[in-house]
Amino acid sequence: MRKPPQVRSAKLTDRLICGCIYHFRFHYLLQAVNNLLAHDERFKNTADLTTYTLCRLDEETGMHALACLERRCPDCSTEKLKTVNWYSWC
Repeated sequence: MRKPPQVRSAKLTDRLICGCIYHFRFHYLLQAVNNLLAHDERFKNTADLTTYTLCRLDEETGMHALACLERRCPDCSTEKLKTVNWYSWC
């Protein structure tokens, strides 16, 4: 049986998206941040944005420290976004 032409096949990215309100809001936040950034400094996905605000991965475990993930680390936070080259709206 053939499918109608308006129905498209599901891509891998279609299956990896959560539909909850929290992930939709974070996706919209990513779009807003990227609209303010210079084109060459935009974040490709929400994982890039999250990783930017955390310390480097631990070489032994390949994971971020728990203190970083819980935002208790004094070295990493969303304050790192202040160092990004934002567009000047003036």
